[in-house]
Amino acid sequence: LIGTIPSELGNFAKVSWFQLWENSLSGTIPSELGKLTDVIRFELSSNKLIGTIPSELGNFAKVSWFQLWENSLSGTIPSELGKLTDVIRFELSSNKL
Repeated sequence: LIGTIPSELGNFAKVSWFQLWENSLSGTIPSELGKLTDVIRFELSSNKLIGTIPSELGNFAKVSWFQLWENSLSGTIPSELGKLTDVIRFELSSNKL
């Protein structure tokens, strides 16, 4: 896949696996993805994403896999991600954080 992540994907409220890794996605991570509150597996690794990690991603009450490695994300890691208490795999390596 090439291009940006449409913010409208945040409307898929009942999705449990959100995997778009190993593509050529660019641009920022839409904060609207924080509405995916039933997501268990969230993976956007190995793309060309830039910008900061939206604090809204801390709304993932059920997530167990959270992977954003190998992008060009920058800034600080939002403290809201500390609410992801069910995470067993959390990877942010190979970014500019």
